[in-house]
Amino acid sequence: MKNFNRIFFSFRNFFTLLLIFLFFTSFAACQQKKEASEGLPDRVTIAYPKSAYSVLFAVAYSKGFFKEEGLEVVPQLNDFGRIAVKSMLEGKADIAISGDTVVMFAVVGGDRIKVIAQAMNSKRNEAIVASTDKGISMPRDLEGKRIGVAFGTTGHFFMDSFLSVNGIEKNSVTIVNMRPSEMISAIKNSLVDAVAVWQPFAKQMERQLGDRGVVFYDERIYSDIVCISTSDEFIKKYPEAVIKVLRGLTAAEEFVKEYPEETRSLASDFLEIDKTILDEIWDTLDFKVVLGQSLIVSLEDQTRWARENKLVESIKTPEYLDYIYIKGLQSVKPDAVILIQ
Repeated sequence: MKNFNRIFFSFRNFFTLLLIFLFFTSFAACQQKKEASEGLPDRVTIAYPKSAYSVLFAVAYSKGFFKEEGLEVVPQLNDFGRIAVKSMLEGKADIAISGDTVVMFAVVGGDRIKVIAQAMNSKRNEAIVASTDKGISMPRDLEGKRIGVAFGTTGHFFMDSFLSVNGIEKNSVTIVNMRPSEMISAIKNSLVDAVAVWQPFAKQMERQLGDRGVVFYDERIYSDIVCISTSDEFIKKYPEAVIKVLRGLTAAEEFVKEYPEETRSLASDFLEIDKTILDEIWDTLDFKVVLGQSLIVSLEDQTRWARENKLVESIKTPEYLDYIYIKGLQSVKPDAVILIQ
């Protein structure tokens, strides 16, 4: 009987230990699965504008560079960068592509936004397009005119800078807030006399206006910086996804360098931009995935501009380095991080 009890209790202990083992094995597997899901979401939605800003994204998505990284990306088209960032901040997208002016306004507005990379630079992406029917043939002729611009964008900053360097008082013109897609109709219907806008809209309007239009560029006053941004929360929850997005974009950068003609065809289809326009402006666009000190300088300059023009509250210039996520690009392309820390 004693032997039977001893054997019975041995079996019971064995099964108890087996159950405990199975429990902890299942628990550990669940934890690993949870950690894996937190490291990489089911999909990443990237909000992008219909402009040259999005060329690297168009290539990375169309050529499958994100998929090669095991990342499912959902493209979300927006009219322009400010709307793309708004979508991201509202949780409708995970990552957004925009100009640096939009990032500046988000930061001074208190949004916890982080730039994970720059994707393009251009000194000739912004322009003033004007109607010669309104007596405009040179920059000084803009005085007393109505100018359309999308508030809070790179076009807004370029317009104010252009007026300033040409000695035109801002209170001598009437500024009208409008979307880029509304601008050609606004000029043709005399709702405005000129507009400040970026490519490809500037070239599209130049072509449609023909002899009735004039375009002003100024490479001295502003260099467009395209930013890839996300939220603090997304970085903390999915750091591996950020790295995979950056790898996809750097692969696109190499593709653009090696196959410029194919890139323009691909980007034309994806972004629905006339390829002949991309051909014409191509040499003015510099596609590089970097994080440079020029971004900090530009954000600080634009903060002063926004404060002086009472576009934001009179606050201290933010420490913009705190709004740049360096670790991601450092792990992917360390020589592309050129920041004074």
